[in-house]
Parts: sequence; structure tokens; C-alpha cells
Amino acid sequence: MAWRWIYDCRFLPTDHLHLLLSGSAQQITRRAQRWFHGGYVDRIRTGYAEWILAIANKGADEVCVRYDRDRGRINFDKKNQELKDAFFRAHTLSIARFRVTLELALRMKASPEAAACLAQWPGHQQHAAMAESLAMVRRQHHAARWSSADVEAKAQHVILAHLVPGMVPQFRLESLRDAAPIVPTIRLNDRRPDGPLRYTDEEGARAQIQPDWSLTLMRCDDAFDCYVEVDRSTSSLESASGKRDMLLKLRAYWLFWQQSGCPFRMLMTCRSRERLEHLRALARDVVGKQAGAGLFWFALERDVDPHQPETFWGPLWQTAKHNAYRHLLE
Repeated sequence: MAWRWIYDCRFLPTDHLHLLLSGSAQQITRRAQRWFHGGYVDRIRTGYAEWILAIANKGADEVCVRYDRDRGRINFDKKNQELKDAFFRAHTLSIARFRVTLELALRMKASPEAAACLAQWPGHQQHAAMAESLAMVRRQHHAARWSSADVEAKAQHVILAHLVPGMVPQFRLESLRDAAPIVPTIRLNDRRPDGPLRYTDEEGARAQIQPDWSLTLMRCDDAFDCYVEVDRSTSSLESASGKRDMLLKLRAYWLFWQQSGCPFRMLMTCRSRERLEHLRALARDVVGKQAGAGLFWFALERDVDPHQPETFWGPLWQTAKHNAYRHLLE
């Protein structure tokens, strides 16, 4: 599970890994050290005492075999050793930040539904699961000065981790060996939109867009596609070339939306309020007063915070059309 996240994101900070996996930060750090010394991941220094994890060839082989991925011929060991482009690394980490925040936000949505499912189990099944979970927690954390309430809350979390898709339980409970995960009301579709996105420009030439990431968000049985763009402010909107580059990108999405006939949202995160407002203005220039101005959604990158995933569903998005803050699930 952890290697798959590192593989899919290309780079992953250790603090993101602590949020995704169950267990203490010390336990996760020790596991990451074993992965590194075993040759499954590489460590790339980003500060005096800060590291990010990158997938290595051995880890990529395991992920592709376990999850039926196409391994290709990428030499990750060589790419990690030769990595010098700080802009590429920062851009990739920003995409990872978005993905991890979304994953944690989905888990938070699913946890109450898992608790409701657990409450409907027969009493003897609930008792057996709780008794086993309590024993596990007390055995593993016997030295911790936890109150009885803390131990019970931890045991409850261990049980729910078996039921929430995407979560990895800290302990495997024999009493829940055959318990199937729930199907959350809000979830990601297993299949996300295909890329690149192909369209025809104003001159009749075939062109394409390659989003930074794409997803299909499910709400009950309704689905809508989203294409994620992470803006790192690397092109100056004060210059003609920088403004033209961003205008062309937004224009490309607009043309694809018109020609495909498929509803979707482009979600863009920005590093500053000034940059966000500039891009919203460019998006208004693209769509004018036509329908579809709600195609473009903008948020500040700092508000898409994996340490506060509950805010992801809050009113942190603005469209090109309206100044009001909106919820993504509207």
C-alpha cells in the first residue's frame, strides 16, 4: 500500500506517509528506513533534516506485480540519482499534496458510514471484534500512559480501518477476516478519465492537453470528472509569454469542454491570492458571458491541507463566474 502511494505520486514526503498509514510516526519512519535499506525506495534530501521518498526499481517491480501495472522500462534508480530539477520536484510534490488531502478527506467521509455499518452487526460479532481489538491495542501500547477511553477509541479506530476502503489497519483482526469494506457514499471511481484530452484548436489543428492529474468523483451513483492543474507560479502573468501560456491552457480546456460534450471541472490550485485572481480573470476572458464559466474552479494550495483534510469539502473553491466560495460537492 505504501509503495503504491510512492509509486503513483513519484515523490512523497514522510509526513504525508505518516498521515496515510496507521501507526505512530516513529513506526512509519522505521518502516521507511527498512524500505530504503532494502532497495525499495530512495531518499532524496530537501533540507537540513528533511527527506522525501521516491520509488526505486525494486519497489516499482513489486507494485506493478501486485497491482497489475505496466512496468515499462523506466529506470527509477537512475532518474532519482540524476534528479536536479527543483521545479519539477516541487510541482510533483504539489500534486501529491492534493492527492493525499483528497484521500484523507474521503476517509473522513467514509468513517461515520463505517461506524453506522458496525452498529448494525449482531451484538456477539461487535463484542468479538472489540475484545480482540482491545487486546491488540493493550499489547502493543502497554507502556503508553493511556486512559481507558483512549484505549477504547484506538480499538474502535482499528475496527473501522478494516471497513473503510483505502485505510490499512494497524493490526489485522482475525474476527474481521471476512468483513468486506463498505461502499462509501462519496468515493473515487476505480477508473479515472483517460488522458491526454484531445481537441481541435481554432485553426483546425489537432491538439491535446495532459492534466497534472485526473479523477472521477462518485456521489452515490452520480459521477463527475475532474482534471487537476497545479499552478506553481513559474510563468509570470505580467509578461506577454507567461500570460499567453496560461491563457492557452485555459482556452484548451474550454475547447475540449465544448467539443467533448462531457461535463467536468478543472480544479486549479494556486500559491497566492494574487495569482488566483489573475487566473480567474483569464478564465473569464476565455469564456466571456457564455454558459460554462463554472468549468474552472480555483483554490489556494495552502488551503488544500493534508493535515486538515476536513476543509477539503468546505467552501474553499471559487469559479471564474462567481466570487462566492463554493463546496466541491455542490
